Amino acid sequence: MIIGFAFGLYAQNQTLESILENYFSVNGKQEYLKTNSIIKEGYRIRNDIMPVKFYQMRPDKYMMIYDLADMTAYRAFDGEIAWYTAPWRGTVNPEVFTDEQLEAIIRTFAFDPSLYNWESHGNNIEYIGNENFKNAEHFVLELTDKNNQKTSFFINSETFLLAKIQSVTEREGNEIINETHYSEHKRIGGMVFPFLEESFSNGVRIVSIEFDEIVINPKIENSFFEIETHFEKE
Repeated sequence: MIIGFAFGLYAQNQTLESILENYFSVNGKQEYLKTNSIIKEGYRIRNDIMPVKFYQMRPDKYMMIYDLADMTAYRAFDGEIAWYTAPWRGTVNPEVFTDEQLEAIIRTFAFDPSLYNWESHGNNIEYIGNENFKNAEHFVLELTDKNNQKTSFFINSETFLLAKIQSVTEREGNEIINETHYSEHKRIGGMVFPFLEESFSNGVRIVSIEFDEIVINPKIENSFFEIETHFEKE
């Protein structure tokens, strides 16, 4: 079920403030800011279809548990330490992300969507124009972080739902365009969530995640996100 919202506003008359105001209203920002934990469950589709489960808790605790080639892997942040497992390498022991690695992925662990708290992180945001995406007009907001990394957010001009996030990175002298597409939005507890997320690199789909269920404010212990809860100390 795709949610539709009609505000009767003309795209050419929008300002950054009005776009954000409608985006926050439609997506239930106030309800989200009162939410303390979320569990998302579904399937990760790459070469195979594998189960995946996400746990998130304020302020920025995160756990992703997923299967890959019949092996269970973890990717987590307990608020201080970010860690992961890579059983396909032949070991089940958890490894800690280096500071450099953490700097590159820290936004992955954030509980609140980037547009909800952009000011508090010292970021800058601009409305840079409109662009057609999947045969619909979208407002494009460009967020620049403290490291001058730019990320573009494509917000549907009629529904005010987030349709795409795009960023550009450089690898070995080559420009990589990274995109995540969001669709199949559903309303849960006054908030709107996409139930389909598709990740692309230079136009090639790398992985997609289809959610079956999203649970709001489940009870999760702080210790759940720590390495010792899932693995014995060596």
